[in-house]
Amino acid sequence: MTNYPYSNVTADRLDALDKYGINASLFSAVFFLDMKDLKFLNKTKGRKYGDSALRWMGILLQEESHCEVYRPGGDEFAVLLKIETREGHLELADRILKRMEREAVQLLRFLHRLLNR
Repeated sequence: MTNYPYSNVTADRLDALDKYGINASLFSAVFFLDMKDLKFLNKTKGRKYGDSALRWMGILLQEESHCEVYRPGGDEFAVLLKIETREGHLELADRILKRMEREAVQLLRFLHRLLNR
């Protein structure tokens, strides 16, 4: 109908939230985040590393958003927002992305030092 790819993905994700008894219409927005390559991390380093990455992401999202965070499945997270303005939503998304990048860089530096001892 809309000819947009993945047009039913949002409905599927909202249905997943419904399983938790969450009415997404009560929130100003729902951020859906998908951790890419989690399967690769699980296969190469083991599930312990993948589980740690999931916990890290959940903590990061809660600390930055101060909102409810759910994991509807697999490597996906949903952040239920009650922010008044579009600018507020964009600022939050920017803050989350910057923190993810900052912490990833710190982790890579740590691993580099550890491996080059």
